[in-house]
Amino acid sequence: MAADLEQQRKKMMEKLSARRRQTEEKESEEIRAAQLVLISESRQKKQKESQEKERSHQSSELQKRLEARRQARKRTSQEEEEDEGVKRSLTDEERFSRPSTKDSNPFASMKREKTALDVTVSDKEKQDTYTKLMREQTAVLQHKQESQRKQEEMLKRRLAERQSKKQAEVQSLLSLGERQKTNLLAAKQDEKEKQLERMKERIKRERSKSPGKRKQDAIEEVGGAASVSGQLS
Repeated sequence: MAADLEQQRKKMMEKLSARRRQTEEKESEEIRAAQLVLISESRQKKQKESQEKERSHQSSELQKRLEARRQARKRTSQEEEEDEGVKRSLTDEERFSRPSTKDSNPFASMKREKTALDVTVSDKEKQDTYTKLMREQTAVLQHKQESQRKQEEMLKRRLAERQSKKQAEVQSLLSLGERQKTNLLAAKQDEKEKQLERMKERIKRERSKSPGKRKQDAIEEVGGAASVSGQLS
């Protein structure tokens, strides 16, 4: 019986050691997962900074181009005003000198208006292109951030599940150890009581024998009982 109890104790210790190794391995996995989270966050931050920098650069370039177009349009408008003044002067002179040429070029003003309109439409298209580009970049950035956020949430959820599972396993292991310890103590006590009961039965049987034989057997039985009690304790 003692050998069986010792074997059970060894098995329990082996299970505890195996569980401890599993716990350490899971803790190492969690540490590596946390490191991956930090790396992912750092990479995301760098990507965001790079995208913001690129977007700012593109915005600056577009603003420069728009400003250049506005300046060109302004110069064109000034030149047209000067040309208009010159043509008006010539027209006035021609009207007084040659009235028949008053309507020689009736589409000149329309042409000038069309030129100015073309410049205005071109600037508007530039602005529309810039707005569209900014909107697309914002959508791409938001999509990437949302994807990274979902990945981080999934990783954190897995870490929380592993932590909860580990705590449950540790609690189960502790409960198992307590139950096995209780069972061992109960088994020892039960075996001790059974041996004492058998010893009492033998003493009772011996008392029914002859007085001389009973006295001698009783002395031997008491000595044996004391030896057994010492071993069990």
